[in-house]
Amino acid sequence: MKSRKLNFAAIALSVISMIIVWCAKYTMYFFKGDVTFNLFPILLVQPFFLLLFLIMWKKQLPKWVTIVSVALEIILFLVSFGVGAANILNYPHFLNNLAQALPVILLGIGLLLVFMYFDKLLQVRKVKIAALAVIVLFAVVGVSVTVPCYLVTGAVVFDTSDEYTVEFISNRNGLGFVEVTKDGETETFVQTAHSKKVAHTNIHQVAIPKEKLRGAEYRVGVKSVLLTVSNHTFFGNTAYGDKIKFREQASSEGAAFLSVSDIHSLPSGAVKAAYKNLDRLDFIACLGDFVSFAGNKYDLAMLVDSMAKLSGGEIPVIYTRGNHELMGEGANAVEDYIPAPEGEFYYTFKYNNAFFIVSDFGTDRSDDDHGFSGLSDGVNYRREQLDFYKDAVDEAKSFGGDYVVHLSHVPVNTEQETLKPDLEEVMGLLNGAVDMSVCGHTHKFKITEPDSRVEFPVIEEGGNMNTVPSSYIGGLFTLKDGHITLEKINAEGETLETINIK
Repeated sequence: MKSRKLNFAAIALSVISMIIVWCAKYTMYFFKGDVTFNLFPILLVQPFFLLLFLIMWKKQLPKWVTIVSVALEIILFLVSFGVGAANILNYPHFLNNLAQALPVILLGIGLLLVFMYFDKLLQVRKVKIAALAVIVLFAVVGVSVTVPCYLVTGAVVFDTSDEYTVEFISNRNGLGFVEVTKDGETETFVQTAHSKKVAHTNIHQVAIPKEKLRGAEYRVGVKSVLLTVSNHTFFGNTAYGDKIKFREQASSEGAAFLSVSDIHSLPSGAVKAAYKNLDRLDFIACLGDFVSFAGNKYDLAMLVDSMAKLSGGEIPVIYTRGNHELMGEGANAVEDYIPAPEGEFYYTFKYNNAFFIVSDFGTDRSDDDHGFSGLSDGVNYRREQLDFYKDAVDEAKSFGGDYVVHLSHVPVNTEQETLKPDLEEVMGLLNGAVDMSVCGHTHKFKITEPDSRVEFPVIEEGGNMNTVPSSYIGGLFTLKDGHITLEKINAEGETLETINIK
């Protein structure tokens, strides 16, 4: 290309467009009823344009090639930029993908510049180049080995049935521990597995007996691992979290809990609502779609950190997996980040004289939906759970409590044809056994009264109603003296309406 400035601009547009497309890759796929459309393969032609512009940097091509290629590059850049801008509310995932790809991006840009200005680089003395390369190499190794360990999430306390599991994530691998101070005495708990303390992980899950943590002050920490040679591990710095006062139960019978769903990586409204009502709550029921995509370790860290921010680490949380946690290449790793009882996302738990049944219905799209590339196995997964629901209903009856509550992400009474048949038998088992079902998924606040098909009220508690955090609506449930009361809570933590459920 005759103009070096135009050629450089074309190369820059191509590189920027490729970065945008990669970092916004999750928003490149569009669902519209049964019609699906994926822009990602179309925009992958960018590397070919980049190669063409690099050839032009070294060799003059016909004028028409320059005009056509630059014009097409501008169009492709505008399309990729437009798609990214249209999905600006997914910026947390964009930034997470950028963080993951940053080393490759920097290396790629460096190689491009070397290729483009190789002739000028040859004019520099070889000794200087070699010295610079050695210095850079030592700097990279030194930084990678000695970067201080720090916590990338707050502490979240999961109710895992017979015990609490305190989870937090660090930037480096290390030995996670929790210091618990109660009645003037401090006891340290560490993560262990199969007779060994777990040090070579950055996901720290420390089990603590409930009676030890209730009413106590605790602090999480990580003793970082620098490197391991043979069987000897060398440790680096120790990072600590803030001291947190874990609360005693707020309710002596029944329970008070806030249900939160569909915040899609934008938790600030829900966090504010929870903070305003935290002293009233026994726990927070996290009903899924806390992220839009479970793409990488940064997305999954956001999933954990959102629950840490909601609870402040002061009260326990209960987690129900949403359909969006099934999207992305990190979906199968969610179980590594969420310590679910018995290792499953469907389970039961008791709180005072209340019994809870937690469901995981997966996604409400068919297994052969083009958007899942043949990787969905929802029908078999839901079929495998039927014995669980039979046992759960029997357990609820034998428990003899005053309240039985069902929790799920997708409403059990959904009218979605791909899911409805699978849930008919589940509803049949729950009919006559549960007092209410609480769910999310629809981004609506809605109460469906009992009828002949569903003999219990189904409450859809909203989430981020219009995607933005300020539109958040949640449900605060109080189970007390044999009654169930629902408060409709907004992003300011204000009660908009009080409804008697039972």
